[in-house]
Amino acid sequence: MATQKIPFNPGYYVEVNGEVQGPYDLEFIEAMALSGLISSDAEVSRDGKTDWKSLETLSRSNTQAPRRQAAPPPVPPTPQAQASPIPKKRNENWGCLITLAVIIVASIIGSLNKSTPTPQSTWQPPAEAQPVSQTPYQPPASAQPVYQPTTPAPDYSMTGQDGQVYTISNAEYQILHPRKLDLDAWSTKIDSYQRYTDALSKQVESDRLSMDNTSQMAVDNFNLEVEKYNTANANLQKSIDSYNASVQAFNAELERVGTPRR
Repeated sequence: MATQKIPFNPGYYVEVNGEVQGPYDLEFIEAMALSGLISSDAEVSRDGKTDWKSLETLSRSNTQAPRRQAAPPPVPPTPQAQASPIPKKRNENWGCLITLAVIIVASIIGSLNKSTPTPQSTWQPPAEAQPVSQTPYQPPASAQPVYQPTTPAPDYSMTGQDGQVYTISNAEYQILHPRKLDLDAWSTKIDSYQRYTDALSKQVESDRLSMDNTSQMAVDNFNLEVEKYNTANANLQKSIDSYNASVQAFNAELERVGTPRR
């Protein structure tokens, strides 16, 4: 009996996640769609380059057209001759086996994509605490003052009460200057009191010339004015004496600490 040749079926290429894979049998590709690895409208092609068709359309056309029954395999040739590939006889449960294989592959791929659980570390007893060496406390060193050279204060000029001008240091100026201000204020008061006593003196002299010597009352009033003048004049003289003593002490101190200007 003559052997009937089976037409060569290289399978189909399918696009999976943007990558062309194959060639696979149409049943294998359908099983991939059933397992969810690809969609039912995935594109398939004979050469993987052109004539792309959806899997759903291709499966429908193959279902409507009757499939050709494969002829029994030919008698195998002798070992010396080069054997041609003999297509295997199609098993009736081939589609089920392919579907089961795809499901197993999908399960393996899904388990690999899952995050690997973190291995639980075995309990280890805590290591013995090592004593921490404590450095003895060192008090901070006291801050040393930074030497800052000071600019010497300028000398001052001061005029004594006698009119002599002296050059003195800043320290002596700070001491003598307030004393000189007090003396100047004291001199101003003495001048004012001097004018007061002069006015009393003129009033006494005027009353003496116009006094009625026959009137006891006029004489008594005049004597009161004379007494008032004498008291004021005595106070004025006492103030002048004190002032002069202070001026002499000031001039002596100024002469001691200062340098006379020529």
